[in-house]
Amino acid sequence: MKEKIQACLLGAAIGDGMGQPFETMSRKRIAKLVPGGVTTFMDGMQMKIRENANLRAGQTTDDFQLSKMVGYSLIKHRGFNLEGMESAHIQALRSSTAGWGENTKLAIQAFLDYEETDAREGRMRGTPSISSGPMRGAANGVAMKTAPLGCFHMARDGEAFSQRQLWLECYALGVMTHTDPQAWDTAFAVAYLAAWALADPIETHMDAKDRLKRLIGAIPKQSSSTQAALEQGVRMIGNPDRITFEITPGWLANQSVVYSILMYLTYRDDFQAGVLRAVNDGIDCDTTASMVGALIGANSGLEVIPPEWQTFHPSYQEAFTLGSSLYETAKRCRP
Repeated sequence: MKEKIQACLLGAAIGDGMGQPFETMSRKRIAKLVPGGVTTFMDGMQMKIRENANLRAGQTTDDFQLSKMVGYSLIKHRGFNLEGMESAHIQALRSSTAGWGENTKLAIQAFLDYEETDAREGRMRGTPSISSGPMRGAANGVAMKTAPLGCFHMARDGEAFSQRQLWLECYALGVMTHTDPQAWDTAFAVAYLAAWALADPIETHMDAKDRLKRLIGAIPKQSSSTQAALEQGVRMIGNPDRITFEITPGWLANQSVVYSILMYLTYRDDFQAGVLRAVNDGIDCDTTASMVGALIGANSGLEVIPPEWQTFHPSYQEAFTLGSSLYETAKRCRP
């Protein structure tokens, strides 16, 4: 299980690093720039996101950055601690905002504004987000970072982990930055799938369909669009072309997260094919590739990740040390 948690975090880093050069680009645009398709890490090519324009091959953005911070907070506080998560996000904001979505950036900046203006501006910690951003708080900035939370629950409590408690923690993490139930429910979906991938890996399409149906039943009935998208997805597992053309891997949670879940369930033990598919499908491809990579890593472990990818960038070593610490901390916290 420790190695699978390491693979989960490494998968998040690799997917982020491989997808970031093409974020915002359409599938057609990527195919034109890279004839034959993306097959490995490349230097930044997109120019729409200023902070990311000059990133080098393999460098990561907010997807791995915030996944790490969730993991470090869980280790420091021996479990979920809202104040600790808020502090971790503030620390991350001060370090780098490369790739940060508008909802997350505005929400965490509001904490800093409150503290730096003696409560005249911004918002107090512990209160729900009041920033809706251009997509009304329904983007994928919560789901992209919750795989470590699911891993912690499974490593600590085993298959008896509380799904209700996991959802409540995803909700608390969600309302910190996002205002729409789609963001919270899809965050729970990623955490839930990461948890079960560790203990009960998916091996067949039938397993995948059963897991998705169990997930649909576990999500609180709040976000009808997320429920509907996942229910439609049951029929798409195993058909990546249909997933690509029926579910846009865009910025909204019920697009990109549902897309990522279905690609994970389709490619479950083929890390290379799953991550490259997400990258080449474009739009928010650093986030989709990061989620696909994290879930396939949790499902099938380090052995399915190409060795040359595991060591491509020096920063990827952090996934191994963080994964080990997350597992050991969870084990010490067992009831």
